[in-house]
Amino acid sequence: MNQTKLILGEIPEYVRQKAGRAILGFSTPILGLKTSDPAEQPTLLGSATFVQYGKDKGLLTAQHVIEKSDYYKCVSIGLIISSWEHRFTIQRQYLQEQATSPVLLPISQAVSKRVLQLRL
Repeated sequence: MNQTKLILGEIPEYVRQKAGRAILGFSTPILGLKTSDPAEQPTLLGSATFVQYGKDKGLLTAQHVIEKSDYYKCVSIGLIISSWEHRFTIQRQYLQEQATSPVLLPISQAVSKRVLQLRL
């Protein structure tokens, strides 16, 4: 099997931008917020993929994102759901972590609809 080594710096900027926009529709960074202060700078915890299984919707992430980061110290998590500047957060008390690997963070129907509205 032939393999080609691809160096990120050699990929044209327009290709990286287009790939980033395409990925934005399916995945998101998970940002941790330890207080309710709107001025707090969030901490990157990891990333997640938007998933739907039947009627259930959620964020699918790796177990280490939950267990090895400051996730449990956070009062809310922030998601980047659009290319324009925004602050979309979900209080962690409304997420139900499932002790599996990978981890599914179920989100409510109301949150799911709001994410969809903001992403369009």
